[in-house]
This record gives sequence, C-alpha cells and structure tokens, in this order.
Amino acid sequence: PRLWMSEGTPATTRAIEPRWPESYCQKFCSAEWVTVLGARALWQTVDDRGAAALWATDTAGRTTALKLRGVRLERTAALGLPVAAGRYAFQVCDADSGGFPCSIHSTDGTPAGTRLEQPSGVFPDRALLGSIGDRWLVLQAPGQLAVLDLATRRTRRLLAHGANAEFGSVRASGRTLYVTDSLGRLWAFDLAAARATLVHTS
Repeated sequence: PRLWMSEGTPATTRAIEPRWPESYCQKFCSAEWVTVLGARALWQTVDDRGAAALWATDTAGRTTALKLRGVRLERTAALGLPVAAGRYAFQVCDADSGGFPCSIHSTDGTPAGTRLEQPSGVFPDRALLGSIGDRWLVLQAPGQLAVLDLATRRTRRLLAHGANAEFGSVRASGRTLYVTDSLGRLWAFDLAAARATLVHTS
C-alpha cells in the first residue's frame, strides 16, 4: 500500500511506504493503512504467523512500532474510526487463548503516547463501535452498551439487555448517542450530562 502526503503543490507531494525491520517478518508480511494522526500515518501489518502489529510513519519516512502483538482493529465500526481527543483506539487480544480476552489501548501515534485504557475482562467479547464528541469511545458487548471516557479513562455502562432483546442501529449527533433495539425502542444518551431518555417505543 502507498500513502501520499502533500501540502497542495507537486513539489511537496510524495509517497510514503510502510517499512519494518527485517527481523520482524521472516517470510511474508501484508500491510494496510489505518488512519492519519497529525503528522503520522498509522498502519497495520500481519506477519507469516498471523500476528498483527500497529506501526506509525512520520512525514520524514521514519517508522516506529506502536504495538507488536495481538492488535485487533475494527473494520466495520458503526460510528466510524475510533479516534477521539487526537488518539486512535484499538484492541490488543490474547492470541494464545483464541483471541480473547482483549484490552483497549489508545495511541497518539508515538510509542511514548501509546497506553492501556481498559484492561481485559471488563467487557468480554466487545467491539469498538467508534467515537462520539471527540471524547468517548463506544463499546458493545453481548447484551450491553458502554462508553469509555478518554478524558477520565473511566467506563460507564449505558444500557443492558436481557435475553429477549438485541441492539439494533447506533448513531451519534454531537454528544448524544441514539440506539435502537429489537423491541422497537429508541434511546437517546446525552453523554456529557450522563442522562438517558426513552424517546420512542412501539
């Protein structure tokens, strides 16, 4: 894959290609771009053993490893890429136990700025649905929906369902999260005010 960076003129337009240490990948590695944070491009590799890693490349072409094992990226996030407060969130999973449990990490694109946000086991088998309000990460686990506040680094459960209901669509507007379920209910969650409202039921 190739990422082009430009300041808007032909003279400042050039391609940046992913490069990794020869010792990292012995036979085959695939790479794909993830997103851009400031002046750094993030990309993921999968090596010949199936292990995934997360890397960052700056505008000078310097590449550094952010996480070398167990990286799990969300490809179908309902709310878009999980980027908030200048940080990209991703999961790190235990490959030796079948892919779970997973912990949530975030990065500003530098090794020093890559940190653990939530340990494994808090919400098992969860998915990152994206971000809202440039502050909260939205998490979905079987039967429950939660948010992780990057400002306080605390998790709050928004909604829990019994066996007779499932989550439907999830949408965001400003700091409000809208959720439908299989019982025909529409919920609105004001994340800043920590308030939930049942908007509609059928």
